[in-house]
Amino acid sequence: MDKQDKVVKKKFNKRAYLKEKLKTNFGSRQEGHGRAFLQKKAVVRQYFRQQRREDEKNRKKLQFQQLAKGEKFQKLEPQSINALTKENSDINESASQQFRKKTNSWQEARAEYHKKIAEKEQMKEESAKRRKEIEEAKKKYQEKRLHRFKKLSQKTRKGQIVMSGRIELLLEQLEREMGS
Repeated sequence: MDKQDKVVKKKFNKRAYLKEKLKTNFGSRQEGHGRAFLQKKAVVRQYFRQQRREDEKNRKKLQFQQLAKGEKFQKLEPQSINALTKENSDINESASQQFRKKTNSWQEARAEYHKKIAEKEQMKEESAKRRKEIEEAKKKYQEKRLHRFKKLSQKTRKGQIVMSGRIELLLEQLEREMGS
């Protein structure tokens, strides 16, 4: 009887103990995925926030259109706003489809390819033009420097500085300042 009265003590399970102790406290339904659960909820919140913003924009747009037409202002519910904007977009799409040529995916891809090539060519032309302008400006600056250097470095046979060049430079500078 002593054996039956004795309570059998469970063996300590270190793995289960650590798993319980280190479990994430994010309220997930599955262990270890609490963070993912919260992120999913955040994405859903962002989606609904974006929907509210779009509805607000559509409502303001419709109010402005009503005021422009001279109609009396009506407060619209979000569902009616979406319905009205969809009707307007359907009308615009049907009108644009009448004038648009039917194209298949290959033709669209080809047109996009040619468009990209044209953009690259235009970019190359613009960069070449900029490069040419920079080179011309550099040449002009170098010529100006060389002219000034020659005027300032003139010397007599004995090595004395010729003042006439310096005076000419001062005169040119004064004329430029007076002219502008």
